[in-house]
Amino acid sequence: SLTGLWLSLVPQSLFNHAFNINKAVIVDFTKSSEERAAELGKLSMAAGLGMVAGPALGMAFISTHEQAAAAAVLFSILAVLLAALLPAIISPDEPSSSSSAAAAAAPSTPSSSSSAAAAPSSSSSSAA
Repeated sequence: SLTGLWLSLVPQSLFNHAFNINKAVIVDFTKSSEERAAELGKLSMAAGLGMVAGPALGMAFISTHEQAAAAAVLFSILAVLLAALLPAIISPDEPSSSSSAAAAAAPSTPSSSSSAAAAPSSSSSSAA
């Protein structure tokens, strides 16, 4: 039905930016440009394979709307379970050590910039 067609666009619009978010996470957590290129290539390959294999498998194994709905629910539950089983990306030690390093560096930054601003004025007065 037309209503069902419009309702089927809701999940797509909700999760439309997942691919871009995945790319941003890969860029943030890869160290070298070679590693980044390899990981982004794997992500693009997986997305392309899903776009080709998903409809082909659906056409081969699903013949009714009820089967399609059941498969969608099953794969949605599977995706949530797999996401819950993923390990944490950031270890608990990293945020505390980086925030303490940033806090230690923050007080020295304004004083170093003020002394750098004072240095050219003193050198310009000695040059004149």
